[in-house]
Amino acid sequence: MRAGGKTQKLFLALLGNGRLPAGPHCLSGLCGTPGRRALLAPRIPSALVYIALAIRVPVALAQDVPEAVQGPRLHMMEASWFVDEVSTVLLFVDAKVEPILQPIEDTDEIRFLDSEVMKLEEDERGSYAMSVRFLPLRTGVRDFPSLAVDVDGDVLRSLPRQLFVGEPHLSDSMSFIIEAEKTQVYVGEPLRLDFIWRCQLPMNQMRALSLYPDFFNDSDIEVVIPRSVVPEEEQFGLPVGGRRVIAHRISGEEAFPPSLGELRFSVFVRFEESGMFEILRTRLLCSRLLVENAQSNRYAAYFDNALFESVDRSLPNEKLHAFSSPIEIEVLPLPSKGRLESFSGLFNVNSIEVSVQPATAEVGQLIEVRVEVNSDVCSEMLELPDLSRQASLQNRFWVGQEVNEIWRPSGRTFVARARPLSVESIAFPSLAIQIFDPDEADYRLIRTRPVPIEISARDGMSYFPVEKIPGAQYSVIGSNEGIWHNYDATIMGDVMDELVNLLADGLWAFVLLGPILFYGLSFWAREARRRAIDEAYRIRREAFEKFKRAASKGEDDVEALRELVAACFERRQAALTAKDVARLLDAAEGERDLVEEIEATIGETDTRKYNPGKGKPGERKRTGRLGERVFELFQKGLVSVILIIALGAAEYSNAADWDDAEALFTAALESAEEGLGSEMTESKFAAAALEFESCAANGIRAGLSWYNAGNAWFKTGEIGRSIASYRQAQTRMPFDERVATSLEAARALRLDSFSHDRESIETPIRWQKAMFSLLWLVSFGVNLFWIRYRNRVWLTVSGVLFGVTIMQGLLLGWAVVTGRDEGVLIVDEVYGRKGPGYSYLSSYADPLHNGIELSLLEVRGEWLLASLEDGSDCWLPCETVQILER
Repeated sequence: MRAGGKTQKLFLALLGNGRLPAGPHCLSGLCGTPGRRALLAPRIPSALVYIALAIRVPVALAQDVPEAVQGPRLHMMEASWFVDEVSTVLLFVDAKVEPILQPIEDTDEIRFLDSEVMKLEEDERGSYAMSVRFLPLRTGVRDFPSLAVDVDGDVLRSLPRQLFVGEPHLSDSMSFIIEAEKTQVYVGEPLRLDFIWRCQLPMNQMRALSLYPDFFNDSDIEVVIPRSVVPEEEQFGLPVGGRRVIAHRISGEEAFPPSLGELRFSVFVRFEESGMFEILRTRLLCSRLLVENAQSNRYAAYFDNALFESVDRSLPNEKLHAFSSPIEIEVLPLPSKGRLESFSGLFNVNSIEVSVQPATAEVGQLIEVRVEVNSDVCSEMLELPDLSRQASLQNRFWVGQEVNEIWRPSGRTFVARARPLSVESIAFPSLAIQIFDPDEADYRLIRTRPVPIEISARDGMSYFPVEKIPGAQYSVIGSNEGIWHNYDATIMGDVMDELVNLLADGLWAFVLLGPILFYGLSFWAREARRRAIDEAYRIRREAFEKFKRAASKGEDDVEALRELVAACFERRQAALTAKDVARLLDAAEGERDLVEEIEATIGETDTRKYNPGKGKPGERKRTGRLGERVFELFQKGLVSVILIIALGAAEYSNAADWDDAEALFTAALESAEEGLGSEMTESKFAAAALEFESCAANGIRAGLSWYNAGNAWFKTGEIGRSIASYRQAQTRMPFDERVATSLEAARALRLDSFSHDRESIETPIRWQKAMFSLLWLVSFGVNLFWIRYRNRVWLTVSGVLFGVTIMQGLLLGWAVVTGRDEGVLIVDEVYGRKGPGYSYLSSYADPLHNGIELSLLEVRGEWLLASLEDGSDCWLPCETVQILER
């Protein structure tokens, strides 16, 4: 009869004559989904069939538990069921010993989670209660199976039940939207988002609001919820993203119970990076009790209300949700052009006002400076730049670093302490604060009005020493962050670069050239030494050279020949006649024909000199012709030297490539300053980097080219290629501080880190080659000096230098034999494999990232075995690594 009475009430409710609300809401009271009128309307005949079955068959809905003498009595803890919520059913039995719940098999409609048996004391419902937790899996009318319980040796079964499982649904009485003030902002610019929730349902029935916008958890977006300024009676608290938000409630109804009305609140966000951002589709979820006399507003609405409470599931309820539309926000980078180092980071500022208290003070006395920033932006996002950096205050007022902030509805007040430093100041100076105007897309400088103040001397002193203020003076400390600007080409730099390249690249040529030059120049050294220690030999040699010069110039070489003979035989030139020359040559056993020819030549000269009417002009002798040929040979050698110099200078005709690379880099910098798209700017920097690398490959200022290429890659975010270029530059400029600083700045941006400190950088092999070539040539040069002077100093220097050269050669050979090629990872990420192929597993739990430096152990096909900085090994594709020159 009890089941029949319940069914009759349900039937009357469906017809609109029961206690439940009339119309389609009656079905909502049954299942918890009132908004599905179109869905449930065609199912009313099916519902009547279920009712008829319930009258004839012992099956009940929800809490309709039929009375059974021996079977377990079933009690549902919830009045409504949803697919995303765990529910509980209680089974009461009378037993002497603890009953045992038989295993329950899951179905495609219900999953059973766990169970628990509890003993009851003096409870009319039974001596034992069994709690079973289950999870509905599908919506609609679902069968709750019969549960078997072993009671004192007998297996008893509960009657099966039917549950109507609901899910959150939309409602015509509720909507939710998010509106953006604008869809294009700049990096750092506050953006207001308005949240609007309209709900025409009774306020006392609403429970358990859930609103979690995804961007609340985005680390690249700063979220600030401003303080509410609406009257207290219109404030309404909402749980949003784990925070308590005070919304503005607008409700024009006077009916009871009142509807929730419209709730509005604003959230300010600002983006730290440029690009396209999307405010994703946001879901607002809440529960509604399907009872008329639900309690609400036990506290002040702005402090606490039923929306913070979980729903009482023992009462019939439904879940409602609403969705906002997604919003795309374009975030533009702040232009570099016109931006000062002291940019305040403020946007949309209406005015800035300054006041000082007291109006009269002594030097060094603390005064209070109030800076009021008036803006439509929420007060919590307003910031004031460091006032101590203001140029107008320096040497006039000291301003403390600590600043107190006071919230105001129309902005924010910043309170700082200051000290006047001199009686010369008659006013607190005007402050210059740079802000950014998004509407004009340009920077604007706001200057405050000077504030009159009277400063008097203190203890007879008209000034206050800054060193008496702790922390007032700044320490000049270098910063290792960032990279230096590109190097400019210089003549001296080009000469040094070419010299190092010549010595390093021509190592073997100089090894062979050194002994050859030494052998050739040793004759000159011995000749110079002989001239220095043998006076007679020096005189003869100089006379012979004079004779050769006279013959080569086409002059009268007879006197030069006479002087040569006099020098050879240590006679006076003026006293030698032709017969004297012949006699001396005969004594020296000279060839007879040569003696006669010389005698005749000198005799003819003397005859013309002392008897001009006699004698004939003589022909130029063979010695003169030989001198002419020697002179022509010397001229040819000079022309060859000029050609070599010209060829060397021709190499600099490639300087046009260097100018093109610098032009590309300058264009990229201009694009960055104008705030153009990041992709366009990065592409220009990449083009400049490739052009600089081409210059380095062609030997055009290789060190500077690699360094500038590293700067360009750094601007594009290619950390791996940047590190590789800096490493290449370091092989040519190992002692340059800028290269080292830029390299450390690039390494600081790597994602992967190693536990041990990085080893110190060794001298590059290229420089070791250049050093050996230089020492090798210098050692031979010093040996030539020893051959020339033959003293103990040059002998010692020559021996030491030759020993150093041999030691440097051994070190160079050891470095070449034992050294390994090095490389840098230049892709965003790649897995290091345990073998040369993609079929091998990864050597590490995570992929390796851009910028890892490694040493090459082996190359096998398209794979290479690399040793990382921590000593571990892995196989990497060759195309992912840039090999460095040694």
